[in-house]
Amino acid sequence: MELSSSLTTEFNDLELTQTFYFFDNPRGKKVVVTATTGRNKGSRFDPVFDSIMRTFQMK
Repeated sequence: MELSSSLTTEFNDLELTQTFYFFDNPRGKKVVVTATTGRNKGSRFDPVFDSIMRTFQMK
């Protein structure tokens, strides 16, 4: 994983926390993976998303 960034947004009266994970793929392109939760639960799931993204692989 190269970089991650989080932000809070509102969509249809729902407050959401989105975390974006940025990767380089083997062909020189960028790949962005987005993890989204309800705003109040974002910090609870951050370690889960981070753990999953550490195992993310592209071939």
